[in-house]
Amino acid sequence: MAAWEPSHHNRSYQKSYAPLWSAWVLERHGSLEAAEKTFTDLIERVPRFSDARQNLASLYLRQGRFNEAIEQCA
Repeated sequence: MAAWEPSHHNRSYQKSYAPLWSAWVLERHGSLEAAEKTFTDLIERVPRFSDARQNLASLYLRQGRFNEAIEQCA
């Protein structure tokens, strides 16, 4: 699983590609809940899996779950 995060770029890029990120998550996992479960399951098995942590943090950010997102970056 590769991480793909549109916030790594400038604001214009973010506005253009943030909807694509959401579509990517939904297409790949079916729902935000399924994506969250996939990412957390991977992290439980491989705690240092940075791509899974990055994707989970991105998911949390988009849901306004800022403290949980920060925990994934620690």
